[in-house]
Amino acid sequence: MPRYDEGYDPLQEWFTSVLTDFGEASGTAIIHSFIAHLGGCRISIPDFDDLSRHERDRKIRAAFNGVNYNELAERFGISARWIRRIVDGEKSRKK
Repeated sequence: MPRYDEGYDPLQEWFTSVLTDFGEASGTAIIHSFIAHLGGCRISIPDFDDLSRHERDRKIRAAFNGVNYNELAERFGISARWIRRIVDGEKSRKK
């Protein structure tokens, strides 16, 4: 999927995809609902990497026992420092 080519319209491409994937009647209803709820809003849609990162961070927070930074770093393939940022970020949000 081209992202920045001149003349590329991702929203139009999405509309076409919805109509193709769900059929004319259902696709049109989905598009109308989308516009009714979000029309005029500026939105940012996460990519799949962002979604998986949020899920990974949720799992890390759930598995954290207060001292297992290194174990979680090895399990999730990131540094112990990054684990600390993830779980410490959760602490600051709860305050």
